[in-house]
Amino acid sequence: MHSVQPLGRLLVTSGLLTQQALDEVLALQKTDGRRLGELLAEKGLVRPHQLAQFLSHQLACPWVSLQRVEIAREAVEALPPAIALKHHMVPVHLRVTKGATTLYVAMDEPTDDIALAAASAAAAMPVKAMVALSSEIRAHLDRLYGSPTPAPEPSPSVRERAPSFASVPSIAVKDDASGKSLPSRPPKPPPPKPSAPLPSRDEPSILDVVDVIEEDPSSRPSPRPKVLVVEAKESLVVSVRAAAARFGGDAIGVTLADAASAAAAHSPCALVVTEDVYANERSGLDLLALETGALLVVSSEAFEGRQLEGLLEDAIKRWRRSSYEKGAVLEGRYELLRDVGGRVAGSRWEVRHLRTARRSLLKVGVRIDGDESDAESVRREQLALASFIHPGSVDLRDAGTTERNDPYIVVEMLEGRTLEGLVAARGALPTAEACSVIRQIADVLAAAHDASIRHGEVRPENVLIVRDAWGVERVKLVNWEAAIIADGAADVAIDLAGIGACAFLALAGRTRNEGEAVRSIGSGSGAPQELPPALASVIARTLGGAGADRFTSTKELVEALDAAAPPEPTRLHLLDAKPERRGTSVRPGPRSASVAPPAEEEEATEKPAPQPSSDATELRRYPRAAYRTPVRVEVPGIGAVDGRSEDISERGLFVVTRGKIADGAQVTVRFALPIDGKVVSESGVVRWSRAPHSGDGGGAARAVGIELTSPGPESVKQISRYVSFMAAEK
Repeated sequence: MHSVQPLGRLLVTSGLLTQQALDEVLALQKTDGRRLGELLAEKGLVRPHQLAQFLSHQLACPWVSLQRVEIAREAVEALPPAIALKHHMVPVHLRVTKGATTLYVAMDEPTDDIALAAASAAAAMPVKAMVALSSEIRAHLDRLYGSPTPAPEPSPSVRERAPSFASVPSIAVKDDASGKSLPSRPPKPPPPKPSAPLPSRDEPSILDVVDVIEEDPSSRPSPRPKVLVVEAKESLVVSVRAAAARFGGDAIGVTLADAASAAAAHSPCALVVTEDVYANERSGLDLLALETGALLVVSSEAFEGRQLEGLLEDAIKRWRRSSYEKGAVLEGRYELLRDVGGRVAGSRWEVRHLRTARRSLLKVGVRIDGDESDAESVRREQLALASFIHPGSVDLRDAGTTERNDPYIVVEMLEGRTLEGLVAARGALPTAEACSVIRQIADVLAAAHDASIRHGEVRPENVLIVRDAWGVERVKLVNWEAAIIADGAADVAIDLAGIGACAFLALAGRTRNEGEAVRSIGSGSGAPQELPPALASVIARTLGGAGADRFTSTKELVEALDAAAPPEPTRLHLLDAKPERRGTSVRPGPRSASVAPPAEEEEATEKPAPQPSSDATELRRYPRAAYRTPVRVEVPGIGAVDGRSEDISERGLFVVTRGKIADGAQVTVRFALPIDGKVVSESGVVRWSRAPHSGDGGGAARAVGIELTSPGPESVKQISRYVSFMAAEK
């Protein structure tokens, strides 16, 4: 349970609702009897999606779309219908962790500790809340229990984009209090798809109207650094304003009582006060300067103009430098913890929400010398992720504009292994699991294409295998920065070709040769693994080429893949690195006889081992966890090789890079620690290095195992803590 303020008080405290408005709604609730969230939405005080997103942020609990998840029958059976109907909650999933079972329920008021306590007592197990829309909860209660509450008909855009719901049979259960059977009826089938074309972008979508961040850069005024002159005579304000203007700044005179609010509104580069004011309010002014990061200037009668100009020039120059540095706080909420790399320095960060401690990935569109390309990519990703929802895409949590007028978005922070890194280390994936990965990529793209969205950069490094909240491995398609939303049907050819390239790499264990006939893949003599002709045909149709019968839609690809692929495994196990699960590579035909198959993947802290037997088990001296962060490897006599980590342990890193590093090389590794983001340099040795058989002979990603020979105490402490936490989350 959350043990937080009630919903209304939480909204007032956060500034989303006035106390007067809350009192009026509470008075109406006494006679109306409906839930607070419904009344707030009806009055237009808070939009349903805004309320759900707010609660998710404030309480650090997931926001779940009930139209996109499968309701577990076991969860429905665990919670008495009387409790579900009374407290307006939908049982979603049972999670077993370390022998303890927890019931997850969807609620529109997860602050209701009384409801959670009642559910926990009735289910005889811990109950955790997830946020969901009231309309979806009503619809699912009606579907599961035959609730008399009418479910509003979804809009055409919702019906068009919503995948079919896996129905759970209605269960006749007796009320514990009365002993009478509750009304029960068969579940409703999903609404049929309308024959009308997709709605235009001008019509409301599932997320209402998406407010794109600063669509027109020309309408945006250029920000000017501000200097606050606190509790001073007008003559001093005029003097400071003139000095600041010489360096492109401005000065504003404020009273002492208004200083804090003015600082929050203007993000000043400097605070100027007189000696008398500073003597009386020293502690408060010092604290204000510390919180805002502004330079505190104490002016006196002996203060010369040049001295003032020099101090203001330094403050303005510091203000103009990028504020996106470790430790900075954006909009008073997001603390920048760790630079995770990006096309523009300081544009991609792991952040922590100061009120909820929830960690996320923040992408800010940094402008350099008028270049809007990074800002445009952030806007494109915001619009794409806000226009459709799918478990295989990325959860968009927030969007806005920084104090520097740069657009930003906040998305879920994902840790896992990329398809590129898995194949570089292990070679070809098992056929059934490779096809499952491709199928999941196709599923999310099918949903995007239905919403007229094209991803544009479907590449192995953007395909991420992660563990969800219940420890199940899922495939995520990330980095929607090149997405394009069409007015009509999306041009899917580029995305289909990207699926084909990912499929070729996953199944063949190598990149495709330029101009290679895909249908003949694996026909080279001595190849350790060959693809079935039907699968090769599916890949050929995605990649196209002269005379190819290309797919016209992602759904057509899915149907063909289902017919050609082996039975899909119950669960993926790609993040398990057991020796018997490590694949091999299909060699390109012309060079297959001269290239040896790749060795099996080892932990960075282990020496090469012989080929395992069928009953081999894997022992590791140090547990490891998925961890992606930029890495620079300094190699004596060669220079710096840049890459990224995908796994980390107390004594080793698994690094993906396109640079070549010899086995046994003594190196220095520079990377950010996983807890506080501090960048450290540690000595290490390369234990192994390998790459899949690249068709073009160069540019392929390489997997490198680096053992940290003598890591510092702080590095060991943070890595151990991080690995233990990630292991507990599985």
